Amino acid sequence: MLCFASDFIKKVPVSADIGSMAKKVKILLVEDDKKFAESLNRLLTTEGYEVVHAEKPQTAISYAKLQHFDAAIVDCMLPQMNGVDLGTKLKEITGNGISLYLMSG
Repeated sequence: MLCFASDFIKKVPVSADIGSMAKKVKILLVEDDKKFAESLNRLLTTEGYEVVHAEKPQTAISYAKLQHFDAAIVDCMLPQMNGVDLGTKLKEITGNGISLYLMSG
């Protein structure tokens, strides 16, 4: 998994320019394994990303309706809904305005 995380970090810039201001890239992390989510959250935060963690697909959908996210990292094996279906739903909610990264262990 660290291989994936380092690949992600290399591809996604930490900040985006908005006019004259730079803002942190905001990531929605959807992972039901608490220990792995904590590790990935810590890694991404240390690299300068803003991370919001959701353990369940419904929570992630609620967050996506209320907040803007630049990217989502989604576990493929989630309770109640698989990661591909959740990714499709997130794309619908954001109007394809979110970069989606699926992960599987």
